Amino acid sequence: MTDHAWRNNADRRRLRENGSCEDLVLDEHAVGYVRGSLQNGGTLAHELVQEKDLAAGLVRTLLPRDLPRKGLDDFTSGIFPEPSAEEQYHSTDEKGSSWRLMPVPNTDECIVSVVQCFLEGDGRRICVLENALMAPADVTMHPHVLPVIVFGDEVYQVLRPGSGNREAILRTVNNARSWLPNGALTMAPPGVNLSRDVTLFRREHLRYLATRTTHIVVGAYDGEGLLIWSET
Repeated sequence: MTDHAWRNNADRRRLRENGSCEDLVLDEHAVGYVRGSLQNGGTLAHELVQEKDLAAGLVRTLLPRDLPRKGLDDFTSGIFPEPSAEEQYHSTDEKGSSWRLMPVPNTDECIVSVVQCFLEGDGRRICVLENALMAPADVTMHPHVLPVIVFGDEVYQVLRPGSGNREAILRTVNNARSWLPNGALTMAPPGVNLSRDVTLFRREHLRYLATRTTHIVVGAYDGEGLLIWSET
């Protein structure tokens, strides 16, 4: 099956399984946002900027169908309405200082089927997500993030073929979330064993991931959503 055919089939299956989510195509301003996110990311993100003609691709977002569509081109601001007063928690300490806590929703569930469809293809397909909040020394203290790829002081969480159940995908996306998450749907480098919990990468391995990437994922909407860049 060609990549083009896979994308068409995956689109149909994704929309069927995510009945509560809508696939929306964004304008050229979204390409600039994707480029900026990658330029502020780690080594893999920089390799993606070098290797991919971002202007020639298409950017989408997946959002709940009942979410208002106003402000979709404001990729830095939140897109969910403020929770009702009943969903907010107000507290005051003994010094009189007060603060307000409220749930922060996100659209991580909407991307699960995209990743799941991708991993069901060629056995070398992987999803790689940069964890900008974690250093290699932190990995052993947080086994829930495994497996990971380590390059220098960078940590990337990885979803391998066979690990593509919905719970594992959602957990990995949540764990990798940071102020500006970046990720790629790509192919594992030949000769590299990704069966271990921690795999050490060299620069050429990250460059290979970038060259074989078909979809790029970046965080948007103040942590409440994601944009997906795809080759056309």
